[in-house]
Amino acid sequence: MRNKFKEYLKSVRFFLPSEEVIARLYEAFDTARREAAEQIREDETNGEADRFLSAIERPEVEFSAEREIDQFRRFIPEQLYFHLGFLSSGQPALRGNSFDIRETVALESSCLFGLPAGTESLYELADEFTEWLRETGEFGAGWGRIIYAGEDRMYLVENPRKPADHDIAPKLEIRENPLNSRRKEKVRVVGGD
Repeated sequence: MRNKFKEYLKSVRFFLPSEEVIARLYEAFDTARREAAEQIREDETNGEADRFLSAIERPEVEFSAEREIDQFRRFIPEQLYFHLGFLSSGQPALRGNSFDIRETVALESSCLFGLPAGTESLYELADEFTEWLRETGEFGAGWGRIIYAGEDRMYLVENPRKPADHDIAPKLEIRENPLNSRRKEKVRVVGGD
């Protein structure tokens, strides 16, 4: 399974973090998950702690660490890809501003990965992503383009959108009401010019 995913990402050429960084990210995530569960357990005032603990702690059926790391390996690039796509539609990107790669990956995306901002392994991920983008130069994503801007910065350019039918004001014509010839009404024109 791991090799199929790796081959798929290579075929679309999107960033694939090293196994070492993924392992460190997973270790940081697992530690944060256990600390959150412990914090809830210690909070005597929280009457619903058991319900939240079940969402945070490992399930009763234990997955192997290798399987969880494999899932994490797919999760990290996918979340980063969609986060960059989200940023590409924001005002800073639309104004043509560049983004600091380390800040975007290590600080702004930390909550997507379930990690505190500034976790050391997130900076390692940011450094690997920077190196990948520096070598790639530009990546065409489904939502737009990621362009290396130099000095460890990037541009996120959203693809132009075709206006959807609901984004365009309907064309109206004034026509006779077929039930009352003395009354005229505005009618939405579907299709045509």
